[in-house]
Amino acid sequence: TRVQGRARVAARVQQRSHSRADRGGERTRKVALHRPVDADEDPTWCVDRCTDETDEKEACERTEERRSEGVWRTRLTQHARLLRSGSPRGNVQSMVESENFQHILRVLNTNIEGKKKVMYAMTSIKGIGRRFSNLICKKADVDMSKRAGELSQEEIENLMQVVSNPRTFKVPDWFLNRQKDYKTGTYSQLVSSQLDTKLREDLERLKKIRNHRGLRHYWGIKVRGQHTKTTGRRGRTVGVASKK
Repeated sequence: TRVQGRARVAARVQQRSHSRADRGGERTRKVALHRPVDADEDPTWCVDRCTDETDEKEACERTEERRSEGVWRTRLTQHARLLRSGSPRGNVQSMVESENFQHILRVLNTNIEGKKKVMYAMTSIKGIGRRFSNLICKKADVDMSKRAGELSQEEIENLMQVVSNPRTFKVPDWFLNRQKDYKTGTYSQLVSSQLDTKLREDLERLKKIRNHRGLRHYWGIKVRGQHTKTTGRRGRTVGVASKK
């Protein structure tokens, strides 16, 4: 009877393996045929060993639990690797948003994305680059690992104070974008609408005194000594006019 029972189990395993091969491919059939009949119980193989619907249902549930547990372990392993590598994606603070988190900040008439790090978020303001943004964050004692949306109102005011008066915080003159102003002779960092205003005033002054650069700006052609025979034609009518 024991031999007959083993034969019946082997026949059932072979039959199920053929049906699995039809669904899942040739690899499933080979694995099932090489599976020993008297092996230890395993949730992934319980479906082959069960005799009634109740056992099969329990085996399927155990199999799903093991699969979900494996996926969860994989995700934890990936997150641990990100934390060890120092990647921004692995930062625990970035994964948890505080109650006062702001997704959009309005600073100097500019919308700043709150999900970006402070240093890179400040570069959204015209006139502030990455190096200057790094410097003002250090001068204002702002943690650069923070997101822009996590900044308090006091920290934002400190940043703006450094931007408006950089020389008082010992920012070198060569770091500023407006050195020795034509009228006042001051050194400052122009941002946002101030930059556009000063640029427009400078161009108007050059045009008014009939400076060479001002005339080139007025004519709408290249200013800095480039060739103009074959380039810079966009927006202008260039070519030989046809005779009537």
